[in-house]
Amino acid sequence: MTTPSIRLRRLAFTGKGIKPVRIPFEPGVNLIVGGSNAGKSYILRAINHVVGSQDELDVLDQGRAYDTVVLTFDIDGGAPETLARAVKGGDLHVWSGDAPIAPPDAAILKAKHDKDRDDNISRHLLAKLGYDPSLLVADDSGTAKKTFSFRNLIPYVLIPETVMISGESPVAARRGSLTRFEKNVLRFLMTGIDDAAVVTVTSSKTLRAERAGQVKLLDDLLAEIERSLRDYPEPDGLEAQVEKLDGSIGRMGVELETRQFELDEAVSERRRVLDEQQDCDARAAEIRLMLHRFGELAQVYDTDIERLAALDEDGFLLQRFADQPCPLCGADPTHQQHHLDAGAVELQRQATYAEMKKIARDRDELKVTVASLDAEARGLEARSSALGRTLTGLRDDVDRLRPLEADSRRRHQELLAERERAKRGADLQARYAGLQERKSRLDHAKVKKQKAEGLFVGIDDRSQFELTKTVKAVLEAWRYPKIEAVTFDPKRPDIVVNGRARRNNGKGVMAILHSAFKVALLLYCKDNDLPHPGFLVLDSPLLSYRPPIMNKKHGELSADERRMRATPLNEAFYDHLISIGGFAQVIILENSDPPHSAVGRIKMTTYSGEGGQGRQGIFPNAPGFEDEAENNG
Repeated sequence: MTTPSIRLRRLAFTGKGIKPVRIPFEPGVNLIVGGSNAGKSYILRAINHVVGSQDELDVLDQGRAYDTVVLTFDIDGGAPETLARAVKGGDLHVWSGDAPIAPPDAAILKAKHDKDRDDNISRHLLAKLGYDPSLLVADDSGTAKKTFSFRNLIPYVLIPETVMISGESPVAARRGSLTRFEKNVLRFLMTGIDDAAVVTVTSSKTLRAERAGQVKLLDDLLAEIERSLRDYPEPDGLEAQVEKLDGSIGRMGVELETRQFELDEAVSERRRVLDEQQDCDARAAEIRLMLHRFGELAQVYDTDIERLAALDEDGFLLQRFADQPCPLCGADPTHQQHHLDAGAVELQRQATYAEMKKIARDRDELKVTVASLDAEARGLEARSSALGRTLTGLRDDVDRLRPLEADSRRRHQELLAERERAKRGADLQARYAGLQERKSRLDHAKVKKQKAEGLFVGIDDRSQFELTKTVKAVLEAWRYPKIEAVTFDPKRPDIVVNGRARRNNGKGVMAILHSAFKVALLLYCKDNDLPHPGFLVLDSPLLSYRPPIMNKKHGELSADERRMRATPLNEAFYDHLISIGGFAQVIILENSDPPHSAVGRIKMTTYSGEGGQGRQGIFPNAPGFEDEAENNG
């Protein structure tokens, strides 16, 4: 299975009311050669800009009228697709075909990668190249996982001159920015395996940050406790003070319990006596009321007896004077008329007498009852009076015991409060000591390097061997002088040629070795059916072959650069790149002309440079500027 590759067709700059500037590319090797200030490096930056760079694209003086960058490409020679982005940045337009101006129906893509959306240039291009959404870890613990984006491929396809001649790792995205994530990007490119299955652990950085946060928190807590302990004049004796107060509280508790018992007993007795007195008074009052009513009854008895006695006396008089002249009128008895005879009067007198005896008997019984009740009432009143005297004594006892109980309770509460304060201080001391011990352990604890299970940072030994074998094959194809061994430094990571690290060579040698690394990686991916964009833009890879005028910028040739310049490496370099042109597109930006053997076999565009004849750079420099077809030597 052949993995898809991008083929750049044309880079263009457009502006309102002006003719577009076009820089065409063909499959295989493309060379853009020119003098200083021709804008060659601007081509690389413009390509980077239109595929989503977040860096601001500077504007060349000659190109200020052009406000849009347009890039046309295809996948493996298929139908073209065009991207356009304003020079000032922002979103992109994408459309099918190679029209230089975006049609009304052009889709809009975000410049920034978004793993959850498809409407961004990164996901758009990754899908075309056959990359599945992937996660790569950015630390040893695996806690920081980032999604792979098209921007992670840029260091492997767009290599500016400053990076080419830098001694830093060729896998770094920016100078001085080599990270574990960038090492893992190289591993992902060479294996196609991401880190989604890596089991994360807490990172060393997080653990150190957590420890620092814990130490800061402990310092704050210790400072707060120290401020609280200032309220205790003798903080060292708090434990003994608590024990002493415990004893005093126990004794005072016994005293308080005694006082409370005595007071409760007195109050209870006072209540009982008061209740008894109230019962006596109530009973006496009830009897006195009854006696009053019995007195009224006795008067009724007396009245009844007097009335009956009068009746008896009337009957007696009737009987006594029945045969006598009337004492009132003097009538003779024979002339008197009587309604009752003598027998009836006698019966009436007998009845009256019997009733008088009965009432007299009742009156005598009442007198006995009254005498009994009166005696009971006087007894109750005497008992109430005695209870009153007892109650007075009990009230005096309560009044005496109540302040004693209150004083004991107050002193008991004071001791409890004092003990609580002392105990709080002792607890603060104990807590202070415990926090100091924890802080000491944290201060002396070492955070070991954390590594996630199943994580391998960078490429393994086998991948290192395969990559360096490919690099060596590339250098041999380029006739690198006296090539013996190529090894890999996994720490940087970078290649080491004949035991000498790439960074320890002159600029020209570093540039050619950097180019070999990137070409070798492209070949490795294609040989192993791994995705790769399939194109390279190399800025000044043959710096050792620079003309003397460029020594002002890069300095005189170093010894290793002079040795390389004396070899036909530049011819072999082009021959090899031409040989792989069927599946790899290489765009070379150089200051010097190619060897004669390459002319006619590559697509070459020439700019004369500042002050030169003809077209000086990528933008028109004089009236009458004509399009690319007539200005690509």
